[in-house]
Amino acid sequence: STVTQELTNISVFPNPSDNGIFQISAPNLGSYEVEVFDLSGRMVMSQENNPSIDLGNLSNGMYLARVSSDEGSKTFKLLYR
Repeated sequence: STVTQELTNISVFPNPSDNGIFQISAPNLGSYEVEVFDLSGRMVMSQENNPSIDLGNLSNGMYLARVSSDEGSKTFKLLYR
């Protein structure tokens, strides 16, 4: 179905990132929300329709980014080294 294709089309790069800045590639996704969590489950960032994730003010480490739209969601592990 197109739903699955849209969500598998999402990618985040560069990953890992040396400066904490990641770009979301989400062709044809339309409106979406991004929530970033640390590994303890605390939300450290939330934004809408912004393809750039800037973790530069956070500690180095692993984060989980959830990209959500009306079609569903996909979660990425982000490594800020």
